[in-house]
Amino acid sequence: GVREFLGYDAPNRPWAPESIRGKDIPTVGSNELDFEKIASLDPDLILGINSYIEQADYTKLAAIAPTVAQSGAVATGATTWQDQTLTTGKVLGQEAKATELVAQTTKLFEDAKVAHPAFAGKTAAFALGVSESGVYSLGTDDYRTGWLVPLGFPVPEKGQEVSFEQLEDIFGGADVIVAEGVEASKLSNPLVQALPQVKEGRLVTLGAFDQDFAAALGFKPRP
Repeated sequence: GVREFLGYDAPNRPWAPESIRGKDIPTVGSNELDFEKIASLDPDLILGINSYIEQADYTKLAAIAPTVAQSGAVATGATTWQDQTLTTGKVLGQEAKATELVAQTTKLFEDAKVAHPAFAGKTAAFALGVSESGVYSLGTDDYRTGWLVPLGFPVPEKGQEVSFEQLEDIFGGADVIVAEGVEASKLSNPLVQALPQVKEGRLVTLGAFDQDFAAALGFKPRP
């Protein structure tokens, strides 16, 4: 059982294994967990490493089955892909495979840096979505920036809401702006168009949340 995919159609995404494609996977709630449904599935293990569960939720889940959540020493939503992979491998008895996957992926990042020496010394800002008032700037406290940093692009330490009026102050100094889930129509805002990165072609759009690249960055297994 999993939380609802919120329109991502995860079982048919490119990363999904063949064994679940086209199958109707039971859901156990969305933002709020359905503990009775979870219990009815009689799970042997509950994984919630990056599921934003509170202590009270963890206590209820642990009463149903052995539960693995994120470390209390890590900010909510900041568990790295490396730690998620290694922890999952450990609890499933596949530590060697998990370690190998992390090593292979880390090498891909290193190879990309070697292939693109121009990345060195550059910084990035990550804009997530657009509301009527502005965007959200992602920092290292959100796992979705975990692919930019290994490529050599530092991002702010903390994420924050950024109004359109603050765009120049918050994003203006970055060498590149990466935007995920930003509708093309929102880019026509004069305050967005005034950014030097937009004027100089240093804005990279990753597509909407229903597209594969953006969805892969935002996808995470939940209880």
